[in-house]
Amino acid sequence: MRNLLLAFGLCLCLSCVSAAAEGLQALETEAEIFGFEAVGRIDYVGARERGFCTGTLIARDLVLTAAHCVVDEAGTARAPSDLTFLAGLRQGRAKGERGVRRISIHPDYTYSVDPSRDIVASDLALLELDRPIDYWSIPPLPTGRTLDRGQGVQVVSYARGRDDTSSREADCSVLDRQDRVIVLDCQATFGASGSPVFVSTSAGLRVVSVVSAIGTYDGAPATYAVTVTDAMPILLSAFQSSPTGWSAPARAAVAAPSGPRLLRPGNRSGASGQIRFLRPGQ
Repeated sequence: MRNLLLAFGLCLCLSCVSAAAEGLQALETEAEIFGFEAVGRIDYVGARERGFCTGTLIARDLVLTAAHCVVDEAGTARAPSDLTFLAGLRQGRAKGERGVRRISIHPDYTYSVDPSRDIVASDLALLELDRPIDYWSIPPLPTGRTLDRGQGVQVVSYARGRDDTSSREADCSVLDRQDRVIVLDCQATFGASGSPVFVSTSAGLRVVSVVSAIGTYDGAPATYAVTVTDAMPILLSAFQSSPTGWSAPARAAVAAPSGPRLLRPGNRSGASGQIRFLRPGQ
C-alpha cells in the first residue's frame, strides 16, 4: 500500500490548482452570494506579517476557521486584536465587519513542519467576535453532521487572486476519510485555509468540515479537510472556562522536526498522495 507523505507549511499556502479553474463560481452579485453571507475573510496584521484566511459565522458572535490561520510562524497564537472578520465580503465591501475578542484553538493542535495525522485532525479554531452580528443581516450557518465517502459537498472560499469576492465550488465529493480527516476533490489555493465545507439538508446548509490542506490523491489534486462535529464542544468549552481574556492552549507551539511522517487516510482503497497544509494568503 502506498503511503501518504505529510509536509507542513504555516503562513502561505501552495496552490494545487489554478484559482480560476473550471468549477469555481465567483459570488459577485447580491443574488449569487445570498445564503452565503456568513462566509467571510479573516484578515490578520502583525508586526512582521499580514495575510488572510477564510472563516464562517456559525453563531452571531462565533467564527469557525483553521487553527493554523491564527498562529504565527513561530507557532504562537496571534493576538485577537490583530484579527478582523469581514463577513459577506463582495467586491471589496463587507456586509459586516468585526474585531476579535477571544480565540479558542483546539487543545490537541500543535504547529509542526512535520505533522502527524492527529495534528491535521485538530486544525480547528473558533474566534469570538467583539460584537455580535445581527441575525437578520447575516444569518449564521450552523455546523452539522459528519461526512461519508462519496457524499456531495460544496465549498465557499476567498483565495489569492480572488480575495475581494468569495467563490463557490458546488460540485465536490468526499473521496475518502479516516477518523476526522477527509479527502475532497475540491479546488484550493492560497487563502482558502479555514473555508467551510457544506452539505445541503432539509433545514438548510450545514458546515460539516473546514479546509486545512492541499495535495494529491491517486495522483490527482485533492483538498484535505477536518470534520467539526466532535470538536465543537471542545472549542466552546475553552471560552466557558475562561470568561474573560484570550483562550489558547499551551500546546500551540512549534514542534521540532523529526523527518517525514507517514499518514494513511485512504486505507480502504489503498489510495494516497502527498499533502501540505494550506497557509493564509498574502
